[in-house]
Amino acid sequence: MKKCKMALFIVLMLSLAFMISACGNQEKSTNAATASTISPENVEKASFTVNGMYCASCPFVVKTAIERVNGVRSVNLKTKGETGTAEVEFDKSKTDLKAIKQSVLDLGYGVR
Repeated sequence: MKKCKMALFIVLMLSLAFMISACGNQEKSTNAATASTISPENVEKASFTVNGMYCASCPFVVKTAIERVNGVRSVNLKTKGETGTAEVEFDKSKTDLKAIKQSVLDLGYGVR
């Protein structure tokens, strides 16, 4: 029983460390402050599928990573099971869809 409790404690601590490293250490971007300075002709909207989101915090981690890409104006992530649809509005003079998708791929999730 004592070994079981110790193993559970270790798993919980490792999970917490992973979540903190995935979403807690980076500075928040100032996308909201720059959103009002984007000219309408530079605004682009796109959507893509994200897969491999197996835990409850995965959508938060994915959305946060996309929001941190310079030029991203807004992100809406709708999930169903392990798959989600990311709807992104961004300034195409500062970033592109490839860079936004790469931010998700860098986390280990799949995109389509």
